Amino acid sequence: MPTEEQTYREGQREKFDRFEKDVRESLSRIETAQDTLDKNQKFTNGKVRKIIIALVLLGGIVIGMNSNNWHDIIALFAGGVSIN
Repeated sequence: MPTEEQTYREGQREKFDRFEKDVRESLSRIETAQDTLDKNQKFTNGKVRKIIIALVLLGGIVIGMNSNNWHDIIALFAGGVSIN
């Protein structure tokens, strides 16, 4: 039959083992969450970049269709100064 001290030590060891297991699981969840965030950030950055490129391309097409020559396009970006 174990003594009171042995029973106490065994209980403390079980608590510590349970605590270590909880900490390991918590770290695993944090690392998984961080990996997910990193993947989402890369996905979002790529989508934003593609949207910006598409808007610039569409803007260029609209400006090109409404302009007769390069002078009109340069004047548009230069602040409305027209060259006659």
